[in-house]
Amino acid sequence: MISQVQNSEQINPAQYINLADKIKSFALDLGFDLFGIAPAKKSKSSIAYLKKWLAEGKNADMKWMKKFPERRADPQKLLPGAKSIICLAVNYYTLNSPLIHKDKVRIARYAWCRNYHKIIEKRVKLLKRFIKSLAPDAILKSYVDTGSLLERYYAAQAGLGFIGKNTCLITREFGSYVFLAEIITNLKLPFAKFAGKRSLSHMGALSCGTCNRCIKACPTEALSAPYAIDSRKCIAYLTIESRGKIPRNLKSKISPWIFGCDICQEVCPHNIRAKPTKNTDFALAPILKKLTLKQLSAVKTEEEFKKLLAGTSLIRAKFKGIKNNLMVI
Repeated sequence: MISQVQNSEQINPAQYINLADKIKSFALDLGFDLFGIAPAKKSKSSIAYLKKWLAEGKNADMKWMKKFPERRADPQKLLPGAKSIICLAVNYYTLNSPLIHKDKVRIARYAWCRNYHKIIEKRVKLLKRFIKSLAPDAILKSYVDTGSLLERYYAAQAGLGFIGKNTCLITREFGSYVFLAEIITNLKLPFAKFAGKRSLSHMGALSCGTCNRCIKACPTEALSAPYAIDSRKCIAYLTIESRGKIPRNLKSKISPWIFGCDICQEVCPHNIRAKPTKNTDFALAPILKKLTLKQLSAVKTEEEFKKLLAGTSLIRAKFKGIKNNLMVI
């Protein structure tokens, strides 16, 4: 795809609309399903909310989240001189579930494919190269679910969707089953009319409204209130990020999940519009087509674990974590 890009002279502000169209077209050609542009503005309300959330200890043992919370909602601290944020989303929904599900254990849907970070990072790299070919002086800084940026907030500001009561970004086209990526840039690209505004009226009737299904369905009450998730109780955190033992009072509520959780997404009415991805990169990973509970339980070392699940997101939980999770179900 990148071979089709031709170098051009540096563009001026009057040509930015055309530039944005070219970037969007190329991004879609690369396999991204949604594209939007948000202003690189600081969000004081988001910073205040994050600080309150951290003060309440809802980040659990993720101590790294306490470092420089201000920069998560202030693009200028990530890229001085930033003017725009290119927000991207890709549909990962697939119907072919892992074989291990027949053993009555479950893995979160996002982890069914190969490690999505590497897949998306490769595409983002190609997109950045394309942008530089059009605007050589462009400064670009990208994130794929690994940086300090509040990606769901800025994706909503770019018009990709809205943040639901389950704290997921919910899109009109695919529901919440999307991976996100962002490119912060010094280029002043055109925003949609609604970009940067707190009102999401542009989404029409798309909102949570009075629905509280996700809150009621959460077995551990991690969603104690709309838009407020407590990581200390969240099955996804406990089975992936936590390096300690699962609290005794929550053990009976974890099963059948051994890696992540999709409950708050599965009960969401907006996910009725979820459609299988056409992108083969997000198809069921080869190992998950044949992995059984017996095979996973037989793993004895971290080395065996890494070899068996190489290239998948399950590596994130580490051997000890998966073993702890298997003891709970």
